[in-house]
Amino acid sequence: MEKKIKIPFIKIKNPNLESFIKNFQQSIDSNHYSNFGPCEKQLTKMLESKVGYSVICAANATLILDGLHHILSKVCSLAYLPGFTFSATNLGCRIPYVFGETQTKGDLLGFTLFNVKGANNSYSITTAPFGAKKPKEYNRPNTTFWIVDNAAGTSPDMEKVKEWLDVGADAVICSLHATKTLSGCEGGFIAFNNKFLYDSYRKYLVFGFYLDNINTKRSEFIGSNHKMSELSAAYVISYWEELFDIEYRNRLMVVEKYVNFCISRNIEFIYSPQAFWIKCDKEASEVEKKLLAFDVEAKPYYRPIFDSLNVDMGSKILEKFGLCLPTWGMTEDQIDYTIGVLKTL
Repeated sequence: MEKKIKIPFIKIKNPNLESFIKNFQQSIDSNHYSNFGPCEKQLTKMLESKVGYSVICAANATLILDGLHHILSKVCSLAYLPGFTFSATNLGCRIPYVFGETQTKGDLLGFTLFNVKGANNSYSITTAPFGAKKPKEYNRPNTTFWIVDNAAGTSPDMEKVKEWLDVGADAVICSLHATKTLSGCEGGFIAFNNKFLYDSYRKYLVFGFYLDNINTKRSEFIGSNHKMSELSAAYVISYWEELFDIEYRNRLMVVEKYVNFCISRNIEFIYSPQAFWIKCDKEASEVEKKLLAFDVEAKPYYRPIFDSLNVDMGSKILEKFGLCLPTWGMTEDQIDYTIGVLKTL
């Protein structure tokens, strides 16, 4: 096949520059260059209006997950283990806390990752496949708290986020990272259907510190900086209309074409908000080189963190044969070209 176009692994979409400058000017005028300024407040209201539940914006979705883990560990009377910031795809935690194995088929991507039982309470964290059409098919786990998450964020369709909350999720985590769920600059948000978790997380936003009833700063948790920047908030607002409409539909188009191709060739696959993986019939590094010869950039599936503590057959297969295909930001011509190249290999 003749080279026609260069397909980057991830193509980031940029916002309307004029709109971005206008939005960030609000932050400059109010002397809020970093956090808790007018753009963050505006974005929070826009997200709450879109999803129909209380929302808190944060620096990124992984920090949100880490923060909730701190809170829930305390509520469930579990000792917090350093290094417990985990990724949904990597299953980066101690074996006793894992429920389920790494899957190599798209329909199996939604499953409970963690089912943690403490002295007083318990909680589960469940992945949310990109473009999941029927959240009502997922039953609430028999736990005190239920969080719906993927380290790269849940479905960017706000109606789906609302459905997760409607069917009993206490919180749904979404990413706004430029290379993950949507092309926001950097950041994430969490929508709550649980006042206790909402109030607890608000106290955790600034390095874990809060003011007690005598106005003394105290630390309730090990602290992280969870604040969303004004820069990121201005970026997302300036891209708002395309973010939850045009881009979401485009990503579904890309996924549908990849899925149809994989089914037609009997290729095992996984898809998530962050990427689309296939299981190659030869070592992934070989396929990666062949694709690059046609200017199609792909990446090997990355090894699970803590893999010496948490290796299952699915993760071993993906490490050797899993390949991440170029995904978001592609036009229809680009996805058709990429699939055309794959057919020749």
